[in-house]
Amino acid sequence: MRNVRVIRRLYTLPAVSNKLFLLLTQAIGACVGAVYATILIKVNEQRYWWSEINEARKEVIFHSEQAMYYRYFKDVTDTSLPISQVFYNFLNDATVESPNVINALKRFNVWPEFLLGVSFRYFSTSEPIDYYVHTVLAWSFFLMAGIYVTATLITRNLICGLVAVAAVMGNFLDSTRVWGSVPLRESWSIPLIFSQIAVVTYVLHMSSSGQMTASESRMKRFAPFVLLYVLTTSLVLSWQLAASIMALQVAALFLTHLLGYINTQLLKHLIVCHLMSVSSVVVFMFGNEMLITSPYTITCIGALVAVMGCDCLLGSADALQFPYRLTRSFVVGMCSIAIAIATKVALHTLPFLPAGDDAHMYNLIQAKVGDFEDFHTNLYLHSEAFQMLQWHTIMRLTYTGILPMAVTGVLLVSGYILRDICTGRHSKVMYTELELYDPTLYYDRATAREKAKSHGKVR
Repeated sequence: MRNVRVIRRLYTLPAVSNKLFLLLTQAIGACVGAVYATILIKVNEQRYWWSEINEARKEVIFHSEQAMYYRYFKDVTDTSLPISQVFYNFLNDATVESPNVINALKRFNVWPEFLLGVSFRYFSTSEPIDYYVHTVLAWSFFLMAGIYVTATLITRNLICGLVAVAAVMGNFLDSTRVWGSVPLRESWSIPLIFSQIAVVTYVLHMSSSGQMTASESRMKRFAPFVLLYVLTTSLVLSWQLAASIMALQVAALFLTHLLGYINTQLLKHLIVCHLMSVSSVVVFMFGNEMLITSPYTITCIGALVAVMGCDCLLGSADALQFPYRLTRSFVVGMCSIAIAIATKVALHTLPFLPAGDDAHMYNLIQAKVGDFEDFHTNLYLHSEAFQMLQWHTIMRLTYTGILPMAVTGVLLVSGYILRDICTGRHSKVMYTELELYDPTLYYDRATAREKAKSHGKVR
């Protein structure tokens, strides 16, 4: 009971202090992001003497897929053609895989270039290449801002957010390759990934701190989910591999629920938000078959159907104590895996969904862990970014201190989770969160407490 009172006291901080904390977090995160974006623009200037060379020499810097993406952007900036004709040319592109005619918006993730080109036609007075490169570099604002906000919300400490930013800057060369290779799909997606993670962290933070109560207005409670939907949709729309990353996020949220740290209602809202995002991206990409059969889609379906089905058949897990909850979690986890596999097999039986569209990703994994190889995997593995971590990289991360701190953090978190599972302490946290969070019903906290008491959740 003492632990429950301590948790309740921590989760019911004064609203003013919590709002001030969030305001400071956003303000400092914006400043950090602006400084980081400015640094990248200056690095690009010093690396290429960007302002001193002409447009032709700037375009020569692009190579491989970078030149292709810039070509799509430049096609949109051609004011001699109306937007409708440019859009038609995207849908019927015969220049990339000639003589085949392809839908570039379906085949490639070039929506960022199309939208940026449209904005250039109406708002920019500079050269197209300057507008393009500086916008891509400035987009990194969301990368560092997202890292700061995420670290601050997790630790509830403004200084810890700055420590996380310093850790990234101290390992600048190993953090990402996008700063030196503009443009890549990661140039758009990585800032969106960290911004999206920051919003997910904010939702979990507000849920655990009691700020998402039923007494709040509907708009205030659902605004974070709307923002999460927009960011997730933009992320998956801008990078092919983002779907795999989001699949890992859904799996992590699902596992967190099975361990008892996220209540069922919140998990359902998060997964539904992901499903809405992937459905929207499928529409924007004109029924992209690889996305329909991606691990992202089947993970969302498997987790949501398993949770809802087991709730109907076995009852809610939020009122169960250890070890019954652990047993139920194992059953739900196995059901979700079975449903995901069945969904994958069922989708591949449809005649309009070919089974080999995403084979290159699985082949790449096989090539990295085994002796499999073909032309496409060798092409990927030729780049150091897709190779296994080299020993000198591991030593460099060790010398900077980031690897020892990461290993220590993983061990500490694993130890706390194991302790909570063995003692059932996570259930007490769940009851407190369940009492404070219900985004669908309108009743005050006292009514929620009485309802929880009637089910034996609070004693």
